[in-house]
Amino acid sequence: MPLISVSFFAVIALAVIYVSRRTAQLFNSRSVWFYVFFFLLLVYCFAGMMLIASPKAVTPLLHAVTVSGTNICGVLMYLFASLVVTDIVRIFMHYSARKSCMIALAITLAASLYSFVNAAVSRTRQTEIPIEGLSRDVTVAQLTDMHLGHFHGAKHVRKVVDMVNAANPDFVVITGDLFDSWYNRSAETISALRNLNAPAFFIVGNHDVYVDADGVKELVRSLGNVRVLENEVLYVAGIQLVGLDYMAADEKELNKFHFQAPYRNETIEQVMGELSIEPSWPTVAIHHTPDGAEYVADAGVDLFLAGHTHGGQFFPVTIIDRILFDHMRWLDKEGDMQVYVSCGTGTTGPQMRNGTMSEVTILKLIPNNN
Repeated sequence: MPLISVSFFAVIALAVIYVSRRTAQLFNSRSVWFYVFFFLLLVYCFAGMMLIASPKAVTPLLHAVTVSGTNICGVLMYLFASLVVTDIVRIFMHYSARKSCMIALAITLAASLYSFVNAAVSRTRQTEIPIEGLSRDVTVAQLTDMHLGHFHGAKHVRKVVDMVNAANPDFVVITGDLFDSWYNRSAETISALRNLNAPAFFIVGNHDVYVDADGVKELVRSLGNVRVLENEVLYVAGIQLVGLDYMAADEKELNKFHFQAPYRNETIEQVMGELSIEPSWPTVAIHHTPDGAEYVADAGVDLFLAGHTHGGQFFPVTIIDRILFDHMRWLDKEGDMQVYVSCGTGTTGPQMRNGTMSEVTILKLIPNNN
């Protein structure tokens, strides 16, 4: 942990120095003033990021700091990346440092505007998946990572519910991170979920844990039509559905330091070995993260649904997530089991999407006749 922290802040410090010196060249000014400006701006961004899950950040002022700070953080990431790219190109194109900086600023502005708009638009993503033992077509709607709070509220829920109902699914699964802050954390915010026209099932995610997972479960139960699953098996629309609480994959992961602490001391490896799963039934399992897919596959599950990754959400996080997750987005395989990782219907951190979209996932499960 200390080494990770030192390395992280060292990289941040070098990035601040680099961006400060390059922007100072644009204005023909002393770098020291830009060092101070970008350092203070970065502190403001970190404050916004840290306040997201804080119970104190429910006042108008702290809400404004949270929203602006996190989004400015995303813009600064684009600025850094744009400066690096234009400086590399400048080596071959031989234009001035000042012109290079102007181009980088233009790229940052265009990329930021596109990313904000793209993140705000939810789209339906449909995928057809063949399942062994299925006797008829079954449509499953997956909602995940709505991250209701500072950035999304009741209006977003209403829009998503309308999109789900338009697909006329046999059932709906909500695979965690329903909330990510105490701001907007209320039954009123999610009241539109009562309008779902199909049976619905919910499991918690890591951000729900940050704002009291048990409390989130009670809010969902209060709706009356969404069932909370806690490591259990049930049957719906000819499918055996396995709902897993948010937890680590195995003992190794459970005992490892990580920022996204699990909700339970149990593990997917342990729980999958204890559940009574009927092997003759077509089986779908849901967990917030795609971690532990190997243990789910070993239990004879046909399809594993998860979220959490946001598909990387925006560049360059898309590259980082490719390294961190074996299953990063959309349809994949784990042995004989199929894995679908939804990019989510919301966003976390900067409200940006680049290379991904905010998706309402509609999965058409069809009989495998091979």
